[in-house]
Amino acid sequence: MARTRPSLYLDLESEADLARLTEPELYLERHQDKLVILDEVHRRPDLFPALRSLIDRARRSGQGSGRYLLLGSAPRSSC
Repeated sequence: MARTRPSLYLDLESEADLARLTEPELYLERHQDKLVILDEVHRRPDLFPALRSLIDRARRSGQGSGRYLLLGSAPRSSC
């Protein structure tokens, strides 16, 4: 039987979800036991340094990878 991992979904087009990330490192650190799904992450490029810091810290402490799932929309091109 496959184990399911708890997850946290944040839609970065949502004002409520954006408000949760006013201090991204503190918020995300509290949820390091979950898969954090960040949808429309391109709307908050300032999150990338915080994510990198959290990922590096987790690696140094021996925690596995696959903590964050970053999603976004691809721009539509007109043909």
